[in-house]
Amino acid sequence: MSWWERLVHAAFPPRTGLDVDEPNPLALAVPANPASVIRAMAHLAGPESELYWEGRAGQVLGAWLRREAGDGERRVAIGITPVQDFYHLPASHDLLAELAERLERAPSLPERVRLHLHDAGRMVLEWRRAFRTGPILVSRRMPEDRLAAFIEAVGGPGPAVPDPRPGR
Repeated sequence: MSWWERLVHAAFPPRTGLDVDEPNPLALAVPANPASVIRAMAHLAGPESELYWEGRAGQVLGAWLRREAGDGERRVAIGITPVQDFYHLPASHDLLAELAERLERAPSLPERVRLHLHDAGRMVLEWRRAFRTGPILVSRRMPEDRLAAFIEAVGGPGPAVPDPRPGR
């Protein structure tokens, strides 16, 4: 590592504060229809689950996300680096289905979005480059039936994908 790279890493260490909190999460490839991931999250979500959206959503989708997020208490910690646009949404089946429909109708998908699904106070899904590359990290600690239903809903496990987190 060059002196320049060491300096950059010292000033800007890799983000690790918002990772699926287990050493070996399931890493899935992004399906052909990324909105299907949103729809499939309903299989992972419990009654108290929350979807965290970090990044720009555009004017129309952003207004809808703000309306759905409401003014409720933030139960999920926000990332290390402050971001302008972030939304905490109840991960109900109806809301996830409507979000997926809105994304399918959008002329283009938002860029630089990070999605997390939290259930029972811990992250169960992380999608760092949502709607783009991948992978989608899913907790293996989920009940087997819910995990199997999610994988089937996104079209199967797809090709093997390496864990992108540093040092893993």
